[in-house]
Amino acid sequence: MVSAPIKTTTTTQRSDFLKRLGVGLGLGLPLVVFSLIAAAGGWISPEHSALLDKAGAIAGEGVGPDDLGSFYPPIPVILALALGSGLGLSVVSSFLAGGALYAVWTRMIRRGLTPSVQVVLVASTVLLPAVWYVASQDLALIGGLTMLVLALDGFIRFTVHGETSGGFTAGLCLAGALLFGAEALAYTFCLVVAAIGLGWSRYRGTAGALRAVVMVLAFPTLALLGSWLFLQWQFTGETFVDIGLLSDLGSPVSAVWAVLRDLGRVPVYLLVGALLVRSRPIFGFALVLPLVGLVLVEWMANRYTAVMAIILLSFLAMISFPRRSSRFEQGMLLVAALGQLAINIAWPIEAVPALSTWLGGS
Repeated sequence: MVSAPIKTTTTTQRSDFLKRLGVGLGLGLPLVVFSLIAAAGGWISPEHSALLDKAGAIAGEGVGPDDLGSFYPPIPVILALALGSGLGLSVVSSFLAGGALYAVWTRMIRRGLTPSVQVVLVASTVLLPAVWYVASQDLALIGGLTMLVLALDGFIRFTVHGETSGGFTAGLCLAGALLFGAEALAYTFCLVVAAIGLGWSRYRGTAGALRAVVMVLAFPTLALLGSWLFLQWQFTGETFVDIGLLSDLGSPVSAVWAVLRDLGRVPVYLLVGALLVRSRPIFGFALVLPLVGLVLVEWMANRYTAVMAIILLSFLAMISFPRRSSRFEQGMLLVAALGQLAINIAWPIEAVPALSTWLGGS
């Protein structure tokens, strides 16, 4: 008598998962088409070419423990070894981007945004050629950003809505982002600081609560980093090999200026930040921290790009827009999204390698 409902529930969950998976893959299909067109002309992005060169060097000598020195970032390198082509990497990157977009879109629906606002918000980001390029031609960057978007969503559920599962999701996704690039360390630091700031009043007086919050968010990433560095040291005698962190420190002033300059390209983030600060001033502190993370990425790893800022800050604005917002507030968001699209079309992003070549497919 009790087995039927369980079976029905399991079947429904499987059906929902397959439906979500199908929609996410479907959103990535336009990027796959562009990748096929570019590949037909014999073109491969410099980012994927570097991954394939690294994979080829490893495979040529035979994969062994000594290769840990050149195996970072592990997931893109492993995929380059397994797929062996730029097109294969582009297909995986495209589907990851589609999954990230689907995750963000479902959060917008839950936050009560009208369909017209949802469509314009998404268009303000995904219609930019530079975003299409990164989403399909830079697996390491888009994979890390996808993990980070999922981590941010879990972080919001954990710190704002008190959902414990959101904290575990955030911690695991930050660790997943580290498998795509060392930039995840900067974001982990910023989210931990934000969690302490947001949770100070809630957990004050509860012994060990803030410590537990920090461990939930930071432990998976730190454990993964420690394990990777130990294995590198054990088999190569070196650490931080090929990770690119702290190896080429830039100017902190230049890093701050680069992020602030590109902040003008994301008016939706500025608007959502203003609305959140109006409801709870502490959110102002939390919303500055993603900018600090981008500054750290530029300063410590020299990997910041304007496209990274647009994708990250736009998606963060979409998933953190206040619930039960008024029609006027949603109208303001619609105007900001249209303005964002106009700004980035009028002043195209120039710091994208080989973008014009990719658009030409040759």
